[in-house]
Amino acid sequence: MVWKNKNLIVGEKHARWKYGQNAYRNILKRNGKIPICGRCKTEDFRILAGHHIDKNRKNNNLENLMWLCHNCHFLIHHYNEERDKLMASIA
Repeated sequence: MVWKNKNLIVGEKHARWKYGQNAYRNILKRNGKIPICGRCKTEDFRILAGHHIDKNRKNNNLENLMWLCHNCHFLIHHYNEERDKLMASIA
């Protein structure tokens, strides 16, 4: 197999790199969290993202991580009403 991406961006140069800890999806997968959006229940793994419940990207404890699809992730971060509904549902 030939690696086609010769301009691999890793570490600090990667767009999603924060504090050297960008493996939340792997943490969720390794610990058996079922890959399903915690808000709309979609199961399409291609659009799921790891979400930090307390918004602290340094806190990668399993209890602080959940799956959200990209759409729901946007809503949670930009609309207080949606965030409050989600927090009430997981409390």
